[in-house]
Amino acid sequence: MGSKLKAIKYNCLQAQRKGLQQQYGFLGLISRLKLKYHLMYCKVCRNFLKDSLEIDQVMFDNAESMHQYPKYTLSEEEKKIMKNFFDDSKLPPNV
Repeated sequence: MGSKLKAIKYNCLQAQRKGLQQQYGFLGLISRLKLKYHLMYCKVCRNFLKDSLEIDQVMFDNAESMHQYPKYTLSEEEKKIMKNFFDDSKLPPNV
């Protein structure tokens, strides 16, 4: 029984990953068919993908207002301290 549970869990992880890929449009035909088949019998994965879509939509809806009206901003003094820190530090050229 343990191996069957592991197989189901692994299939759910794959289905969730594939479902997220499908939401962003990066899924091929065969993978889409396998995902649809899995979602036909797996309520947990269906709920996960539905919740994921809702979270994405809320984040998308609020993203513009978060950029226009940020909740937290650095003071001019804090900006100056950070600038001095990075100017004075010996960071490698590729960082």
